[in-house]
Amino acid sequence: MSAPARSTGVLLHPTALPGSPVCGSFGEPSRRWIHLLANNNIGVWQLLPLAPPDGTGSPYNSPSCFALNPWFLDADDLRRDGLISDEDFQKLPGSEEPSESVGNLDLELVQRRSYGIADALLKGWAKQSKDRHQKFEIWCQQQRWLEDHAHFTVLHDQYREAWWGWPEELARHNHKALRSWSERYKDEILRVKLQQWQLNQQWEAIRELARGKGILIFGDLPFYVSADSVDVWSNRHLFTVKENGELTTQSGVPPDYFSETGQLWGSPVYRWGRHRLTHFRWWRQRFARQRQLADLLRLDHFRALAAYWAVPGQDKTAENGQWQPSPGRSLLNKLRQDGKGELPMVAE
Repeated sequence: MSAPARSTGVLLHPTALPGSPVCGSFGEPSRRWIHLLANNNIGVWQLLPLAPPDGTGSPYNSPSCFALNPWFLDADDLRRDGLISDEDFQKLPGSEEPSESVGNLDLELVQRRSYGIADALLKGWAKQSKDRHQKFEIWCQQQRWLEDHAHFTVLHDQYREAWWGWPEELARHNHKALRSWSERYKDEILRVKLQQWQLNQQWEAIRELARGKGILIFGDLPFYVSADSVDVWSNRHLFTVKENGELTTQSGVPPDYFSETGQLWGSPVYRWGRHRLTHFRWWRQRFARQRQLADLLRLDHFRALAAYWAVPGQDKTAENGQWQPSPGRSLLNKLRQDGKGELPMVAE
């Protein structure tokens, strides 16, 4: 979709959409919102990152750059499509909550509800048609990130701590150890994959509706990723993280008018030399995935594509950092090449 020369937009994250209990979703709440935007000649819906949030609810410190937030999975649509039963639907946590509630988001309740929806999906999966099973398998094969994401999610639920606290072979992403472990947790892994598949299906339907109404989806892409993420766990050589989770270098910005000690963000920075050796494969896969989810992308901390503030890993403030060059031009050229000349990115 080509961007209009001039348009009006609204920033609203799906969590804030009314019309479903506990949390906004990719179902009727999003459909009503798209219609409301179109009826008022609003041409852009801007979002925060759609990735799973961290323990505080922030999507800017996500455990996965490629996955979608399970909170957004709409149970009403799943029931309508025969993917979960009426009985299981009624038992979901939060079902008694008013659908038009405008209170604060209950993080504990929304988490329990998303787990309940995933459990209901898994429970009814064996009864689904052969055609639906085939579509699911095809989708899974097309998602290079999905296997690692499912493993990481189940392991995190199992050990309840960051990946560097897991048994050594699993923490090191040892393929043989993971194959052996995954044989014992097939249902749990399937549960995560089903959840992501249906999130993807529901969001694709919302995007199709938005396209039909002439509305651009304006996404958000954080520059850095969390140390305790599937992205770092499965690609540790690309980040400044040791096997024990310690950072050799961390992200931030230098002291300025707003902060005498700078801002220390505490996430690993990129080992850009290794990214160059792979022709930025991880970044290109990440960007391609985000292009599937949005028409435009805001790259947070765009300035780091020119140079980034590198702070010693054990420092408690950002004062002792140094500017280091980034291969931003080379990366952007690759992304533009992948987009056949298009690069729908907005600098912060």
